[in-house]
Formats: sequence, C-alpha cells, structure tokens
Amino acid sequence: MNLSPDFARQEASSAGSALSSEGLCAICGDKATGKHYGAVSCDGCKGFFRRTIRKRHAYSCRFSRNCVVDKAQRNTCRSCRFDECMRRGMRKEAVQSERDRYFLTPNPPGNHLSTFVLRIRPAGSGPIPDDPLLDSLLSAEAIVRHLRSSVITRTADARRQATTGDVTDRYGYSLFTS
Repeated sequence: MNLSPDFARQEASSAGSALSSEGLCAICGDKATGKHYGAVSCDGCKGFFRRTIRKRHAYSCRFSRNCVVDKAQRNTCRSCRFDECMRRGMRKEAVQSERDRYFLTPNPPGNHLSTFVLRIRPAGSGPIPDDPLLDSLLSAEAIVRHLRSSVITRTADARRQATTGDVTDRYGYSLFTS
C-alpha cells in the first residue's frame, strides 16, 4: 500500500472533486452540501436523518415499501426516505447526541415581568437545582429585557401621529359636546 504524502494529497483532492462534480444528494437528488453521517447529502436529508435517530422515530410505509424518494416527493414517505438514507451509507452511530438543550420553565411566583424564563442545561442532566445566584441573574435578565422592550415600544409610539381619539381618551373628555 502506498502511503506517501503525495498519494494522500491525491486521494483527498479526488474525493473533493467527486463531490463537486456530482453535487447531488445521494438520497433525494437535491443539491448536496457535503458528506453527512457517511453519505453525500443535502441539508434536508441530513436534518431528517439526525432527527429520526435522536428522537428514535420508527416509521412504517403505507404503501409497498418502494416509494419514490426524490426532491419533489421526499416528504411523502418517511419510512422509505429513512431506508434510502441507510442504503446510501448514512450511519446511526455518526449522529452525536445533543450537547445543550433549551427548555422553558415557569418563573417563580411573584415575578410579573415575563411568563417564561429560558434556561440551558446539558443534555441528559436531571432537573436544575435551586441556585440563588442563577435565579438572581435570570431575574435581572428578565428586568433588562422588560426595560428594553418598553423603551422600544415608547420610542415607536412617540413617532406615531396622535389622533383626536388619542387626545380625548388620554384626558377623559369629548371635544364634541351637545
């Protein structure tokens, strides 16, 4: 076996030119964006395969397991699309688990600024322990967000032209009395 540096460079360049000359997803024929999970594929098929593996979806074909999987009809049958991904070389073990997961939790009682607080936790970890420092920071962030949004709203309202109704509503009387 020839393992010279020139041989390695030649192999790498021929692999890159194969992708650029082909340029099509091996699964559906759309424009490929690279080699994902072991197969040359488009972003749509890459995302479909990743979601299927991470969420452990099990699909079943409603037809005879020979559905057309092309750019126009790739969303018709998930089962046949997943089978095509596997046939074309996508590997389940190449999909990494999610690193960080975002989730919404209700604010503690008495916090009237926003309905939900976004918290980040490592994937697979348990519930977030009560941490006074974290709660203080989240509360401060909610206050800052509220103040920023109110300033933006007031600034936008200041540019709006006042109507007669705005004036009468503000001062609680009618300009037209009979």
